[in-house]
This record gives sequence, structure tokens and C-alpha cells, in this order.
Amino acid sequence: MVSTLVPRTRLPMIKTPFLTALIVLLFSTLNAAAQHHVSVSQAFATQPPYWTWMEPYRDQNVEKFYSNGFWCVDQKTDNNSWGIFYGTIDVSRPFKFSVSLITDRVGQPSAGGGITISSGEWMYFFKVEMQNKAYWIGRWKSAGNVWETLSEQGPGNTSPAAPPLRGLGLTNTLSVEIANQTCTFSVNGTPVFSKAATGGLADLTISVGGVGILNSGSTRIRFQSYELDYYLGEIPLVHDAFKGATKTYMEQLQGPGARYPVISPNGKQLYFIKNVEGTNDDIWVANALTDSTWSDPVNIGAPLNNTDPNNVISVSQDGNELFLWGLYNANGTSRGGGFSTAQRSASGWSVPVEVRNQHQQNRSSTREECLTADRKVMIAARQIDGMNHGGKDLYVSFLQSNGEYGPLINLGTAINSPGNEGGPYLAADGRTLYYTSSATGYGNDDIFVSKRLDDTWTNWSPRVNLGPSINTNAWDSYFTIHPNGKYAYMNTTDGFKGGIYRITLPQDPISRTLLPNPVVIVSGKVYDAKTRQPLSVMISYENLRTSQKIGSAISNPRNGEYSIVLTGGTSYGIYAEHSGYFPISENLPIESVNAFTEIKKDLYLEPIAVGSAIRLNNLFFDTDKSDLRSESTTELQRLVQLLSTYPTMAISIEGHTDDRGSEAHNDKLSEARARAVYTWLVNHNVPASRLSARGFGKRKPVEKATSDEARQMNRRVEFRIVSM
Repeated sequence: MVSTLVPRTRLPMIKTPFLTALIVLLFSTLNAAAQHHVSVSQAFATQPPYWTWMEPYRDQNVEKFYSNGFWCVDQKTDNNSWGIFYGTIDVSRPFKFSVSLITDRVGQPSAGGGITISSGEWMYFFKVEMQNKAYWIGRWKSAGNVWETLSEQGPGNTSPAAPPLRGLGLTNTLSVEIANQTCTFSVNGTPVFSKAATGGLADLTISVGGVGILNSGSTRIRFQSYELDYYLGEIPLVHDAFKGATKTYMEQLQGPGARYPVISPNGKQLYFIKNVEGTNDDIWVANALTDSTWSDPVNIGAPLNNTDPNNVISVSQDGNELFLWGLYNANGTSRGGGFSTAQRSASGWSVPVEVRNQHQQNRSSTREECLTADRKVMIAARQIDGMNHGGKDLYVSFLQSNGEYGPLINLGTAINSPGNEGGPYLAADGRTLYYTSSATGYGNDDIFVSKRLDDTWTNWSPRVNLGPSINTNAWDSYFTIHPNGKYAYMNTTDGFKGGIYRITLPQDPISRTLLPNPVVIVSGKVYDAKTRQPLSVMISYENLRTSQKIGSAISNPRNGEYSIVLTGGTSYGIYAEHSGYFPISENLPIESVNAFTEIKKDLYLEPIAVGSAIRLNNLFFDTDKSDLRSESTTELQRLVQLLSTYPTMAISIEGHTDDRGSEAHNDKLSEARARAVYTWLVNHNVPASRLSARGFGKRKPVEKATSDEARQMNRRVEFRIVSM
């Protein structure tokens, strides 16, 4: 076969407008649309709605134009080209696609026109050869440029004859029908090929994502009309979800090839790619002005952008680390495919370094990924031999102790379909996964959602289509959502106006079932407690009940800003640590989260020096008692570590109360609590000679006792460095 003209990136999935009114009506009462018969008949007098690769075009190799009721393609090379109408077809029911065309010129015996069908990673071709008065059936896969012939050969290894075929200048009507597990190719109403859809034809009974017209070789063909008869399968929906959602075309985020929006987990940045210079995709970034408006985007520049296509796949929860497609040399140039990570520095971004993985071979020519906010889990779209449920599936990969991401594990049939899945985005709650799928939608590549049910990452709620308020009759993908759940961004091709759109999401109880669980974003700045200068530090957070570290973030080297994302159900401890400072800790009891919440909390690190007094915020006692609760363990272990790091340090442990109660009672309680810490340290191998304990009762408040909050600040245990 001849070589093919194939676009560099994945074809956009375009869907039929003829289905909209029908589908919207059906979902007013049902959670899933029943199968419906669809019949479309359309002339090529003008560009048919929602076909792609059907725009007028001219260069030295090809001329494409509309004239006198025809779509005319004058192709001067031996390549293949096509126009595609994308739409998911229920292959469990019969479907038929027909095209009427007139061939005016062919440049070689095998040249001709025909029908193409998209199924998974394969493009199927049903072609007639005008000079040979024959036909050819085969398929092509872009990954590896694989060609397979499916029709039988005629005498002398020629293509099989097609007697009903009419000559140059005459109308021929070609049709492909899949019914009863049989594939039939007809010319002018007469079947020339009819075989069981097995072997190489079997994919046509699993999923069909689009149909189209074909020019093969040097030809001049006028396409007159097409007919498509098929059944639309059931669409899994939640009744009335997102009813009233509105879309806004984001003019400031547009540009050539603008796509792949990614919101940082803290909602402060929006990254996307576009191709301004006409060569390769660059990363652009806009900063949040409000939760729904953005600054003008800027090119993120070197070293993240280079001469290869560049893209952000995920952002850390603090916004100070990016995960990127591709590998980088030390000078920022490209060194091929893979994953990399870049850190924000005081002067910009570091040169990305490789993130290694044990991922299996991908048969697909495309891939997408996302990571959890804590970077411990990756979701990846891949096509892997022997592991897929259809075309491209979603997989999970876990971060290993050696810093690599481990082997891919299929997410299962609750998410993956016989079609293609891709464009994963895991919301800030770490449980709600949005992705695209070419199956059970209004056409091809609708946006779906599933929720993780446990920590295996393979148990998910059944996939749900986001419905007609979100998904259009066009290609929809790359859904990303603000952590407050009120706004989302996505790519769509709305008619012929494609680009990035903002969606204002309804917040009614039904819609909320498809939104992420509410989260708490804790943010602020980290300072030196003495100089008030900002610090770049590691901020970790842990489950105080289990003493388990959950994740970490890094404060911005330029201004000390940090943010972390927390979900409800436990009490958290957060602590910031930096060389030369005692780790400062805070506790955040978040038993339940009913709405998106933002907590501002600045952190002040005390330098390790004689005279410094450091409050132990994550020590816990029952009311009016001095017994240390189990949640105190991690804080005490950090104090032991400090004393181990500085073996000559001596400290005074000092207890304080608020102003309520008698002086004698408060002196006794504060002394007992200080002694409890003293005893715990001695029992954990800290020499008693390095420790002392005192209770000051209510005599040394740090706040005027005018409120409960002030009294809480005054109730404390701290240690003071006596000597080094």
C-alpha cells in the first residue's frame, strides 16, 4: 500500500448534531437513554456539520473545495486522505454507511475512492480501484504504521474484481453494512464482499467511533452525498445533573491548538498548551484573579519549553512542582519521550529531571496522564496488549520507594469500555476521576466521571456521562475542575469554534453527586520567627490518630507561600521543617467537610538558638488532665530527633494554662503536663540531665484573655533552649 497523510496529533472526535434534541428529551425521565434508531442523509453541497478534515484547502499536493453540489478532492500524490464523521455507533445492532461519488481521474491502477471506518486504533478502508475495476479492503494503524490486507487476492495477486463498478465520470454508490456479525461491502447495491466479522474484521463488532470518505492515490473525486443508518446505545446518566450549566468561550485562553487545560489543586494557576509559532506546542500559564477569572496567559518559557512539543500533565498541591511530558537534557533541550518534574526556584523553574517508571509498552499513538495531589499515584491512558478492555484504557501506577512509578494496573470495567478512554483528571479530593470515553456517549469522546470507592484504586463507581449540558455534539475532552467545584474548564469543538471553555457548574444536590467531595485548602506563608523573612521549607502533613505521614508540600522560594489540600474524616498535623530551625507544627481537626473551605495559616519557624522558645502545638491532653494522648506521639518524636541531632542541647519544658481556675490549680496542672513530657522523653532515652520541667500556671500568657481563641493560645506546653 502507499503511504498515508496522517495528522501529527490525534484527530478531534466530532459528533452529530442530529441527535441532540432526541437525547435531551429522553433524559427528562430516565437515568439511561434506551437504544434509538438514527438515520442521516446528507449532501456534500457544503461542509456537512461536525465532519472533520473537510475544510477547503490547497497546496502543491492536493486541492479540496466545494463546487456544484459536490465535495471535490484533486489529489496529485500517491498518499491517502480522508474526511471523517465521528460518532459512537452501537455495534450490537445493525449499521450501514453509504457514499455516492464520481471519479474523474486516477493516476495509477490501484488508485480510487471509498469508505473509511474508525475502530479503536485502526482505520478500516473499503476502496474501489477504477482502472482495475476491482476493490480492496484493509486496515491501518498509525502506531508502527501497520497495514493489513483483509480482502482476498484475485488472479496474479491482483485485487478482487468488482463487476458492478461503473467507469470514470459515472456515479458509484458504495456501502458498508455490519449486521449479524457479518461485514458486507456493496457496489451499486450489489455485494462484492461478505464475510463473518472475525479475525481482522472483529474490531468492527466491538466499537466503531466514526465513518468517512477516502481518497487513495493520485485521484480526482467528487463526493455527492452520504447516508448513515445506525442505533445509538444507552448513555449512563444521572437524571437532571448539571441542568442549567453554562459555558463561556474563554477568548483570553485561545490560540492555535489551544487545549489541555490543567488547574492546579489549589486553584491558583491554569496551565494549557498552544502553538503560536506554528512549530510545536508550548506551555502557557494564567494566574487566578478570582475563582473564575484569570490574568492574561504568558508563555512559561525556557527551560520548560523547547523545540519539541511540551505539556504539563499535573501540578503539585502547592503549585511549586510541575510534571511534564518528555525528557530534558541539562541545558533544557529535549532528549525524547518520558516524564519529568520541575521545581519552582527563586528565579523561575528548574531544568526538568526524569521521573522513572516501569510502564508497559503502549500500542497507542497517543497517551495522557495525571497524578494525585500528593504525587503518590499516577493515572495513565494506554493501550497494552493483553490488558485492555477495548482500545485505549485507563491504568493506575503507584510511586515506589525508589522514586519510580511501578507497573500499570488496569482500572477495570467500571471505567474502561470497548472504546477508547483518555484525558484523565483526578480532582483535588483524590477520589473523583474525570476522563473522556468514545463509548456510550452522544458521539465520540464525551466526558465521564467515576468515584474511587477504596484504596485499591481498582474499585470504582460505574461510569457516568456528564450529560448534554456538559457534553456537546462535538469533540469534548480535557476536563479540569476548580477545587471549589463551581467552575470547570474543558476543550470542545462547538460547531467550528473550538478551544477552551469555562463551565459554571450548578450546585444542587443532584449535580453535587457528580462533583468532587469538598476539600479544605490550608495556605499561608512560612517565615523566620525572628526576622520575618520568608522561607522555602518542606511542609508535611500527617494523620494524628495513626501518626502516618500523608503527604508534603514545598513553600515558594520567592515569597514563602504554601498550600496543602486536605479531606475530612480525621485530625491532621502539619509541620514545617528547615535546617537550623525547629519544626513548627499545627493541628487541624477536620472531622467532616460539608463545603469547600479555605484556611489561612502562616507558620513561623524559630531558629535553633539559646533562648528560643518553641511551642509544641501537637501535644494533646484531656480536659483538666495531664495524661498525654496518643496523638502527641509524632510531636514528641520530633523533639527526640532534635535532641539527638544536637547532643549537647539542654532544654526547659514549660507548661502554661489560661486564666480560668484558681492559681494553685493552674500551677499544679501546668507543672503536671510539663512533667508528663519530661517523663516521656526520659522513657525514650533522653538523659534526664539535659531536661528540666516547670509549670507557670496562668502567669505568662502570650495573648490577652479576651476570647476563647486567645485562651487557647495561652494553654500550651513549650520548650526553651537553655544551652547548646
